[in-house]
Amino acid sequence: MVASDPSQQTVEPKNVDSPCAKVCVLDEFLVCKGCGRTIAEIADWPFMNPTQKSEVLERAGARFKARQERRRAANLVASSSSERP
Repeated sequence: MVASDPSQQTVEPKNVDSPCAKVCVLDEFLVCKGCGRTIAEIADWPFMNPTQKSEVLERAGARFKARQERRRAANLVASSSSERP
């Protein structure tokens, strides 16, 4: 018997809580403004294993960051256009 390399083993998290923030409103990209998940991710959540849930949380975090960047850019454009004579 050959022992497997421990560095190649992954440990699946035991439980991943739902990120639901009870703010169930979709943005223009059909992403929940409260938790950052898509409709499909919300519907599939109860059936996902912990690894899949962790992956969804990573994508949701990236969506929040992208939304913040879009807002920041929009605010810069709005403030620069209001400064013009």
